[in-house]
Amino acid sequence: MPLRQKTALIIGAAICGLLLLMFLFARLIMLAGFERLEQDSAHRNLERIVNALDAEIDHLEKTTTDWAYWDDTYISCEISMKPTKSPISRTEPSKPSILV
Repeated sequence: MPLRQKTALIIGAAICGLLLLMFLFARLIMLAGFERLEQDSAHRNLERIVNALDAEIDHLEKTTTDWAYWDDTYISCEISMKPTKSPISRTEPSKPSILV
């Protein structure tokens, strides 16, 4: 085997070995760190989503409670605004008032 081929073979093997070491370094050290960062980021985003949904539920609960009181008030006013025959029935004898 000529010297030129041996040199090319040794340089090629050295390059392949260095590429393999770089790949292992990236795989074992760097990607594990990035995976942990990605999981932390996903966890924080999930917490933000849950907090936003809780805040929205609280807001909806307060709004619906407020509207429910207004609905009750409206129904009460609507009932009291309906015309009646007479405030005092003529067939009943008048009752003395306690407040007098």
